[in-house]
Amino acid sequence: MIEAPEFDKIWDEIKSSIDKQIVLAHNADFDIDCLLKTLDSYNITKPIFKFICTQKLAQEAFQKLFNYRLNDVAAYLEFPLNHHDSISDASICAHIGIKAIPIYKKEFYSYGFNDLTHFIIKERSAEIKDKSLLKSFSAKKINSNLLIPNIENAKPDNPFYNKKIVFTGDLNNISRQEAAIKIQNLGADINTSISKKTEIVIVGNGAGPSKMKKIEELNLQGYNIKLIYEDEFLSIINCAK
Repeated sequence: MIEAPEFDKIWDEIKSSIDKQIVLAHNADFDIDCLLKTLDSYNITKPIFKFICTQKLAQEAFQKLFNYRLNDVAAYLEFPLNHHDSISDASICAHIGIKAIPIYKKEFYSYGFNDLTHFIIKERSAEIKDKSLLKSFSAKKINSNLLIPNIENAKPDNPFYNKKIVFTGDLNNISRQEAAIKIQNLGADINTSISKKTEIVIVGNGAGPSKMKKIEELNLQGYNIKLIYEDEFLSIINCAK
């Protein structure tokens, strides 16, 4: 059995690589959440940093791919990946960043959000040939009956249960109406505007600038509004069936 030091014993060695830095990670929301929860569990002061999700970055930069798992992107970039080896996985994340970050203007990475991939515009919707289908997916109005939580019939073991949730932007693979139905069935309390009570925002293409600015302002005030993008959202609702 391999013995490894506790996290708090090695934190001082790795802190300088994170504090006041820009961190790259594949499916960064998961990794960053694990890091922050680990810091909390050891009662360690959280560093100040920003991050870029290389999975989301790759989805936009390398649109010929079918899957965007780390090994799929590595194969596409002809990078010799030893998958699940931490150094190799970190190296391909860096390689994705080197290849993809220069594609986008600097202002995409200069917003006040910790997640610097927030404002990278999804371009895949432009490839959808059926304009009427795209139009239906872009419908933003949610029926008023879906704004009433369905707590009684929902199971509490899902991330949306009894959470105040707002949608912003257009979803590519599901209409907002259908998405609202699914999370209402999971016990979500769907709202139409951002407030201090908002807990989760589902973010699609062309997210409303005023909503995003309000989220940033509230988070800077100490509120913890979590942003979930479409890929993660679909993964959650599929697992919650």
